Amino acid sequence: MKKILQIVLALSFCQLSIAQLFIPLEDIADDNIGWMKVVKYTQPAKPLNLAGRNYSAKQIRYCEQFIEWMQQSYVPKGCLGDVRIYVNTNPGASYSHKLKKGLPHLYGSYAKLYMFLKKDAKGKLVPQTGLADYWRIEANQLEYISNPVQFISTPDQYYFTMPYYHKNVKRDWSSYEQKANWLGFDKNSTLKNYMHFYQPKNAGAGLQYVVIMTKDNKLPFEPITIGEFFTKAEEHLPVWQKIESRSAELLATARKNLNRLKEKYKNKWNDVAEFRSSEIITFYSFVNANEDMRDIFEKDAQTTGWPIYKISAATMAACKTDQPQWLTIRWDAGIQDKSYAAFKHESIMNNFNFDYLYNYFFYPDKVKGQSYKPLNSPLIKEAIVITEASLALKKATADKKVFFFDDFSTTATGKLPINWSSTVNQDGKKAVVTEASGDNIKWLELKGNAVSITNLKNTIPKDFEISFDIAVPQNFTWGAKRLSVELANANTKFAFELKPGFNGKAGFASFANNISGADRVNSNGYEVFGFSNNKVFNKVNTLLRKNGDDVSLFIDGILVAQYLKAIVNDIQFKSLKFIHIGSDSETEKYFISNVKIASFQ
Repeated sequence: MKKILQIVLALSFCQLSIAQLFIPLEDIADDNIGWMKVVKYTQPAKPLNLAGRNYSAKQIRYCEQFIEWMQQSYVPKGCLGDVRIYVNTNPGASYSHKLKKGLPHLYGSYAKLYMFLKKDAKGKLVPQTGLADYWRIEANQLEYISNPVQFISTPDQYYFTMPYYHKNVKRDWSSYEQKANWLGFDKNSTLKNYMHFYQPKNAGAGLQYVVIMTKDNKLPFEPITIGEFFTKAEEHLPVWQKIESRSAELLATARKNLNRLKEKYKNKWNDVAEFRSSEIITFYSFVNANEDMRDIFEKDAQTTGWPIYKISAATMAACKTDQPQWLTIRWDAGIQDKSYAAFKHESIMNNFNFDYLYNYFFYPDKVKGQSYKPLNSPLIKEAIVITEASLALKKATADKKVFFFDDFSTTATGKLPINWSSTVNQDGKKAVVTEASGDNIKWLELKGNAVSITNLKNTIPKDFEISFDIAVPQNFTWGAKRLSVELANANTKFAFELKPGFNGKAGFASFANNISGADRVNSNGYEVFGFSNNKVFNKVNTLLRKNGDDVSLFIDGILVAQYLKAIVNDIQFKSLKFIHIGSDSETEKYFISNVKIASFQ
C-alpha cells in the first residue's frame, strides 16, 4: 500500500510539473517568438527521388525559395515556427492508398507553427506537443484541396470534388459565411486577382484558407458528365466487390440498381455530374440504391452541388516539368479566438507578396532581376498614440493610496488601451477604446474578449478596493454571456460575475473562488437593481472591497453581497482580468471605464 501511495504521489508530482511548464496561449499572445531557425540556403539544390517520382534540382530550389519568402513575410507571434520541404508521399500498399499514384507531381514547403509551448531545462521555448497550425506553398497541390471520389478512381486517373465556401452556396453551407469573411479575407486587396476561398470540408486538411494561382486564372480540372460517372462506376463494381470480398448476390443487386439509375438519368447523360459535399460513394451506395432511397445525384433546393473533376493526361505530364501548372497557398484557420491565429492570418494576407509569387512563375519577365520583398515588414510595430490624460487620471496618479487607475483617456479611440492586453474574439478582433456613451467619456469595449492589465509590477495590496464603471447597450440579449472579473495569483483565483437584467428588471451578480483555507464561495447569484438593458446606455458603478478575510460587493454604493472568510488575509493577487467569453450579436458586449485599484485602510 505504501508503494502504491508513493507511485500515485510521484505521478501527481509529474503531472503538476508538466502543468507548470505549460505556457497558456494568452501569456505569450503578444510575444514575437519567431522561428526555430531562420533558414538561408547557400548550397545548390540537389535533385530528389522518392516513391518512384523524380524531383529536379530546380523544383527543390523552388521549395527553398518558398521557405525564404515565408520567413521574410511573417515572424510568428504567440507561437513558435519551424519550416520543412516536402513532396508527394509514398502512396502505401492498400488499394485506396495506391489510388494516390493518380495525384499530380507535387512539391512545396510548409511552416509549422506550434502554439502549445513550454520551457526546457535551459529556459528556451520549445513545443510542448506536436499540435500545430500550418502555412503551405505548393506546386500542383490537389489531394488536400479536394475530396477523392475513390470508387471510380484508378492509379492512373484521380477523380475528385472540390467543395469550398462561395457567395452562391445554398443554405447547407451558408453557416460558414462569418469564417469565410474572417478579418476581411474575402475582400482583401492583395488576393482580389486570384481564386481564394475558405474550405471547411475537404480530405483531411482541416479548416483552411486557400489561394490558387494559374496563368489564366482557370483551374486545369475537367468536370465529368453523369454518363462518364455511371460508365466508370459500372467498370469498378466488380473491382470493389473483389477488394471488399462481397458476394455475387450483392454484386447482382448493385448492377441492377445501377441500371435503374442509368435509365433514370438517360436524358441527363451529358450533364455535369455533381455530388453533395458529404457524398461518399462505396460499393454499398449501389447495393442500397433502391427506389426508396435518395440517389447519389438527388439534391433539394437548399443543397449545394459540387462537380466531379478529373485532370487530363497532358496536364499530369506538364506537372512533372519545372513549370508549375498551378500554385496553392493555404493556411489553417487555427483557433480563431486566439491572438496568434489572427496575427498569422493577417500577416499572410497583408505581408506576403502574392503578386511577386505569381509573376515569378507565370510572367517572369515582370520580376526579372528583382529579389522577393514582402509587401509589409513583419517587424513593423504600430506607433502608440498617447492622448491627453484626464484630470481624474492625473489626480489618481498623485494619490498614494491608488495602486492603479485607468479611464482610457490617454488611449486613442479605436485602439487597444495602453498597458492592457486583449485576446481576440471569434471575429479576430481585440478589445478597443470607444466613446460609446456619447459624452466624451472613453470606454473599453469587450465583445467576446478577455483583457488584463500588463503593468501591474507589484502585487495588489492585501486590503483593497477595486472599482469600475460597467455598461451595456440597449437591448442587450437576455441569456447572453456574463462579464467575469477575475483576481488571480499563481493557482489561486477569486472571481465575480455581472450580467444586466432586461426590460428594467434587476441584473445579476455571483461569486466563485478556489482559495485554500478560505470558505468555499460558489454563490447562486444576487440581484443587482439598476443594471438592466432598457436604456440607450445602461451604466452602474461596481466596487469590490477586501478587508481582512471578508469581501463586500457594492453596486452604485449599495451593498449587494458580503462574504466572511472569502479570501485568506495573507494572499495577495497579482493580476486583474475582465472576461467576456463570447458574443453572438452586436448588442452582446460590455463597456468598462474608470478602473481603479486602491488600498483600503
